[in-house]
Amino acid sequence: MRRLFHLSAAPAGTPPTQRKNFLNVQIDAIGVGLVSAASPFLPVFLTRLGATNFQVGLLTAMPALAGLFLAIVIGRFLQSRRNIVPWFSGASLLYFSSYALAGLVSLVVPRQYVVWAILLIWAAATLPQIMRSVAFSVVMNAVAGPKGRYALMSRRWSILGFTSAITVMAVGQILNRLSLPINYQLVFIGLWVGGAISYYFTRQIELPDVAPQPHIAGLSLPQRFNGYVSLVRGEGAFVSFMAKRLVYTSGSTSPPPFSHSTTCARCRRPTPGSGSSTPLRRQSCWWAIFSGRARGGSGARVSCSCGPPLACRCILRWWHPLIE
Repeated sequence: MRRLFHLSAAPAGTPPTQRKNFLNVQIDAIGVGLVSAASPFLPVFLTRLGATNFQVGLLTAMPALAGLFLAIVIGRFLQSRRNIVPWFSGASLLYFSSYALAGLVSLVVPRQYVVWAILLIWAAATLPQIMRSVAFSVVMNAVAGPKGRYALMSRRWSILGFTSAITVMAVGQILNRLSLPINYQLVFIGLWVGGAISYYFTRQIELPDVAPQPHIAGLSLPQRFNGYVSLVRGEGAFVSFMAKRLVYTSGSTSPPPFSHSTTCARCRRPTPGSGSSTPLRRQSCWWAIFSGRARGGSGARVSCSCGPPLACRCILRWWHPLIE
């Protein structure tokens, strides 16, 4: 047990409960890395089943639209809970189970209805996905404490990136050796074990209960909206950060669904190549972490802004002859 606590990378003098939380979060990263390896292959599966560009685009659009309208509502709901850990772990399990459910549905639903059935599953999965996203930062901040954020998150993202990169490459080889659609069905169902690992270890996180925020009654919808606007405007650093993040997110999240489907439809490239961009994106996260440690804040900013574009440039130079 002492050996496991040593591997938790918690700062010196950390209480045993917090050390255990550090370890649970890092093992959770292994589970998330396993199940997230299915993500780049879902749009490929839909394309192989005959999905249109509009249907593939819905995979990205539905979570974004649901987050736009429901994130504040879900945040207020979570703010009224005494302990957020059960909601975080439960939402994670429901969201990760959507991959397994997509594989199961494709086994029983007639071929002409499979695409819309999977999209309906993904529409339902947006609710736990948003809840998990909102709760993630709160849980990680509580686990890390005021002195352990860099140690916890850098190790967590490194573990997640390594696990996901290896799993994606292995899954690509499996998909290439089995026939359609049983290959995707087995992969989506099998990778659910990562969701089970994530649920088990996040459920073991121990955080103290907090007093729920009192609900202010009697405010109309316009008054609540104006209150949120005033609250956001009062945080200039937050507004600046989110504006810059919007530019990066718009460029990084929009192309992937269509790049995978283009790979299948135009390049005639085997399935393993369609997931190769995911490990490269993970590698850029590692680059940011180590550059930040070596050079300080400016190094992290340079690596985050230059790493992904340079990787994409190399990929496009290699890919261009295949498209021709």
